[in-house]
Amino acid sequence: MARSEYEYSRRRVLQASALAFATVLSPWGTADGFAASAGIPDEDGYDLWLRYRPTADPRRLAEYRKTLAALVRQGEGLVMENAERELRRAAQGFTGSAPVRVPADRASVVIGTVDESPVVRSQVSPDRLARIGRQGFVIEMTGPPGRRRLVIGARSDRGVLAGVFHLIRLLQLERPLHKLSVLEKPRTALRMMNHWDNVDGSIERGYAGTSLFEWDKLPDISGRVVDYARSMASIGINASVLNNVNAGADFITGEMLTRLRPLAALLHSWGISVWLSVNYASPMILTADDTDPITTADPADRRVQQWWRDKSAEIFTSLPGFGGFLVKANSEGQPGPLDYGRTHAEGANMLARTVAPHDGQIVWRSFVHEDFSDWAEYQYRVFAPLDGAFDDNVILQTKYGPIDFQIREPVHPLFGAMRHTNQMLELQLTQEYTGHTLHTTYLAPLWREVLTFPTRGPGPDRPSPTSSRTAMTVCRGRESPGSATSATPATGPAICWQRRTPTPSAGCAGSRTPIPGTWPRSGPG
Repeated sequence: MARSEYEYSRRRVLQASALAFATVLSPWGTADGFAASAGIPDEDGYDLWLRYRPTADPRRLAEYRKTLAALVRQGEGLVMENAERELRRAAQGFTGSAPVRVPADRASVVIGTVDESPVVRSQVSPDRLARIGRQGFVIEMTGPPGRRRLVIGARSDRGVLAGVFHLIRLLQLERPLHKLSVLEKPRTALRMMNHWDNVDGSIERGYAGTSLFEWDKLPDISGRVVDYARSMASIGINASVLNNVNAGADFITGEMLTRLRPLAALLHSWGISVWLSVNYASPMILTADDTDPITTADPADRRVQQWWRDKSAEIFTSLPGFGGFLVKANSEGQPGPLDYGRTHAEGANMLARTVAPHDGQIVWRSFVHEDFSDWAEYQYRVFAPLDGAFDDNVILQTKYGPIDFQIREPVHPLFGAMRHTNQMLELQLTQEYTGHTLHTTYLAPLWREVLTFPTRGPGPDRPSPTSSRTAMTVCRGRESPGSATSATPATGPAICWQRRTPTPSAGCAGSRTPIPGTWPRSGPG
């Protein structure tokens, strides 16, 4: 085979893989057959799954042009504006023309929230709206023949945005719309990306170059960061931890918060809350040069508690849509409450009470060990006795296995043991143990095995020792605030997001994999 033919074929395979990943693992489960869609373009992978190419089927093209001819948005705010803008962008790509703006009674497409849209309230049954929760959505073709229109409705602007991206996937698949009726509700409230980006631009376990957030250029925001926000929102991500879990105190200084504000505002406009990893000894670090410095990080110390109350208030005021803190404590050299004879629960709860007035949460990592000999049992020994001791706004983040993102290791026993603690499953997208930049790895089977493995702990509906309690049932809380899933990516400035330099054995877009299992269908850190 000639090299040009080989490169062309390789790109086709990798692009098909990207479409397959976005389909199989996306929170929205009705996109079956995505990768089978014909005519995958020969391109560099930058657009990921957000490819808005002309509709190939003439009959479907005619239907889409009619259905998407006129659009009305009934709902205010930046998230709603982005939802409308994205649907217009997609319609332009699929049909060759953007929807025109008309009064609601003449619109062929209406998007809106229940509170702000008379059309949603009148055209969608109250029963269906009652079933979608705060983050779900309905998409329905409503009205009599000759006056049909497509309605996307939700109880929140984030729900509307999710509905828009769901419709876009159906359009990419060239699905018929004339009988469309969709109802979706997420089972996992918090769907998080954990970036391990450092203030100097480097990325721990990153294989795609330096941080895409370009800290040194803030407050300026690049178009690439906008596209990051679009792509994350399109697969249901609603939280992003910006910095490395091995944190210093750099990201919570007043100067850095000012620089981060436009980035937080951008992500918030796409329904994504910004989170920050914090160093537990930050009160000591940031007051070291004061005339009366804080000399302890003991969670029981009143000055420490007041410092965190003040700092939390400052951060929630500075960063639009801020979600809370991610904490790695007493692990691999990081300070924590054990340094002062306190438990992990006592350390987490102190922070939780400082963010609670702002509706914030704490994600506390269970990945702790004293040395390399105790990885597989130390976490269980330390955390299992603390079940029920954490505050309601604390989520315990646990890697899928007890060692460290290994390709073959048991599912973490904490998922079965901690019945009374909010838990977050942590997955790894970056290829720390799967070939770095040298291999393309399909992670879905591994994740499926983890999510469905019976831990033999009590299940959510049948609290008996023999019921099937899996990581999936533990971390799916029927949209309760404590249900969560997270993943660690390696996105960087590479054109295909995941790799610095593509090679024949390393897929660019193909390795950019969204978090699985969050909707009903569907070195160490």
